[in-house]
Amino acid sequence: MSTSTLEVTRVLRARGPKPLANGRFVVELAVSAQPFSPRDVPHLDLFGIYRLYHHIEGDEGRVRHALRLGFFNEAVAAQAVARYAGSYFDSPRVAQISPREETESRRHAFRAMKDVGATGRFAAIELSAPRHMPPAAAVGAPATAPAVAAPSPRPPSFWTRLFALRRGG
Repeated sequence: MSTSTLEVTRVLRARGPKPLANGRFVVELAVSAQPFSPRDVPHLDLFGIYRLYHHIEGDEGRVRHALRLGFFNEAVAAQAVARYAGSYFDSPRVAQISPREETESRRHAFRAMKDVGATGRFAAIELSAPRHMPPAAAVGAPATAPAVAAPSPRPPSFWTRLFALRRGG
């Protein structure tokens, strides 16, 4: 890889102390010593929802290219997307980023062009948490039905009145 490529993109920076992370997360889809070719990266419908960008870091004379997908406020959401992306990439992982990287990602958007038979529909990724357990004191106690409040009297909606007129009511 020539240095002129790095100068043109102006992405390579000397690695120093990492800036503090702002709590945002990304999914690092792939890492390589060589730049990624858009024709070799599968185009997923997911890229229409999140930002796909090319990140470059320099460390002790070595260059590290990464394809990243962001941005997530919680690591759990990023992990769910990483599991989905695992069908197309070898080992996606979740990483926390700096505010500076998030800002600069706008200038380094990456367009994946490899056709993988996308349907044009976005994948649904469901995040769920375990249900809360009842307090220990209530475990042996019989369950009682909660009191149901009477519905508030409301006038019928416009559509209800319209259909009632059509039915002769």
